[in-house]
Amino acid sequence: MTLALQLFGKFRLTADGRDVPVRSRKGQALLAYLALNGERAQPREHLATLLWGDRFDDQARRSLRQCVFGLRKDLGDDAEALRGEQELSLGLDRVDVRDFENLLAEGLPASLERAVTLEAELLLAGFAIKAEAFDDWLERERRRLRALAGDARERLARYHLEDGDFARAAAEAGRLMAFDPLREEGVRLAMRAAHAAGRRAEALKLYDTCAENLRRDLATEPEPATTRLRDAIRDGAPPAENRPDRGLDLPGASVLPRPERISIAVLPFTNLSGDVEQDLFAEGIAHDVNLSLSHVQDFFVVSYQSSLVYKDRLIDLRQVGQDLNVRYVLQGSARIAGERVRVSAGLTDTKTGQRIWGERYDRALGDLFALQDDLTREMVTALTSQLLAGEFARLWLRSTDNFEAWFYALKGSEMMTRWTPATAIESVDLLARAVDLDPDFADAWALLGFCYLTVSMLIPVGTVTRKAAVEDIIERLFRDGPPRPRALMLRGWNHIYQNRHAEAAADMELAVAQTPRDPAVRFGLGFALCGVGRFEEAEQHVRESIRLNPNYPIGYAGILARTLFEQGKEADGLAIWEEIGRTHPDHLPIPIRLAAEYALAGRLGEARAQAAEVLRIDPEFRIATAAPWYQSVDPKWRMRLLEGLRVAGLPE
Repeated sequence: MTLALQLFGKFRLTADGRDVPVRSRKGQALLAYLALNGERAQPREHLATLLWGDRFDDQARRSLRQCVFGLRKDLGDDAEALRGEQELSLGLDRVDVRDFENLLAEGLPASLERAVTLEAELLLAGFAIKAEAFDDWLERERRRLRALAGDARERLARYHLEDGDFARAAAEAGRLMAFDPLREEGVRLAMRAAHAAGRRAEALKLYDTCAENLRRDLATEPEPATTRLRDAIRDGAPPAENRPDRGLDLPGASVLPRPERISIAVLPFTNLSGDVEQDLFAEGIAHDVNLSLSHVQDFFVVSYQSSLVYKDRLIDLRQVGQDLNVRYVLQGSARIAGERVRVSAGLTDTKTGQRIWGERYDRALGDLFALQDDLTREMVTALTSQLLAGEFARLWLRSTDNFEAWFYALKGSEMMTRWTPATAIESVDLLARAVDLDPDFADAWALLGFCYLTVSMLIPVGTVTRKAAVEDIIERLFRDGPPRPRALMLRGWNHIYQNRHAEAAADMELAVAQTPRDPAVRFGLGFALCGVGRFEEAEQHVRESIRLNPNYPIGYAGILARTLFEQGKEADGLAIWEEIGRTHPDHLPIPIRLAAEYALAGRLGEARAQAAEVLRIDPEFRIATAAPWYQSVDPKWRMRLLEGLRVAGLPE
């Protein structure tokens, strides 16, 4: 059950999308206040004063009791969300205001766009009750959120201006000016966008309008920065941007060469609990992550003291990258809610503005300091694995002097993970271009061979020719000196597809010994071990490949599910397939597997529903066309799977 609260615009409480009527206006006010206080428990005395401050204490407390009773009646089966007796808190799955704040914390253009869309309407628009303390609080919250939305629009306008999208920059600056006509940063951004688009007269007119508004409403003149920009545009000089003071004392930092190692800054984590006493916990996690990362040999980590300047500030992450001279920035937030601790973290590439890793951790409270250590260890492990795995592209670049060949190989490798006939064929074309450009690019040859094997699984026609091509590539790779890990991996996969699993496992073990941190090689070993019945070991290797590559292809999860099925953990294996199905609803292999597994588990209704999904995605699907997909695995397992498809009702 998903319990969600909408506070932008009209009050709306829903359970799985179904409206939950809250009849009392004071009840709505109480839920809104609890929701916006970060699930931190509020004393009844405070709530009674907030909502019934015009009454005597006993009357106020009685009114609060009646309100809480009515709310729990309105909530029905979800009444447990309103927790506590002497202190009250509210446990919700979603609150749109929290979504808004989390998107702002991410700081990426797409996140900011979604944030300002959420905040398009006023907080609790048209809502007021006869309670002075609550109405004052509501007005403060409205001003705070509107100010945050204004900051977001300013950052969006700056992003678009820096990217050369002057039309979108002008549009966003215009919205900022409409929101707050006296906010001169918005005026300056609109002037810059107009000037950059060649509309000099419009830029100067914007200044005149701003000056007129300031004189009329505030009896003051424009800021010096605005006047300097007007003068620069009028005189035809390229206007230099006046960024707000960031409180940094880093002379020349922006022109320093980037460190050769992976460079990262850990920014102070945001405390979302609404309780200033929990600042120490959020700070402690950020500090410990920073310290632990600084001990990783391949990382250059900026001192945490340098990052503290950004605490509690809305920031431009690309500018942070320039200021601190780092490629990556880690941001996060922490919240203690009841007996749970929730920590979120995200890693952003400051050069592209793209978020390349993110994770949420939800733990029982327990020993706070032991929990802090555990979270730090998990986060550093994931970050180290993600960044070092992400740097494999650099390692590839070292194996060829031809940049264009490297690019095609990297693109082909990425395309191959999508696992569809069309993308498999495209990956073959891309990798073929790579080896044409650099015939000595061994890793690209190995991936090309693997692509041929993949296409053979997805498209049976032409399999004989592709298998011959794979044998030629293997011969080539083993002809010139000791084999590289990817060559061993290719030969191992070729053994798998020919049901020679012992030989496959031997090759994969050699490959893992050479490059234990390559997730693809370790996954190959896990797959090969399934073929020789070593499922417990296979599970460990697949889990390790997932740890090494948190953005793993869904095939990793599928093989993990298989190892669990083979160890008698059917429920766990099926849960993985169900989760994959939720995240990849149109990926054909998923409903195929779910149809078979549900049928074999005797859940015929669900099996037939998944069979219908198979035919929705591919109306021409037949069991005979699916059989070649599973030709490389154990015959008994293959026959069991195909029988499940028949029981599910799929056509032969």
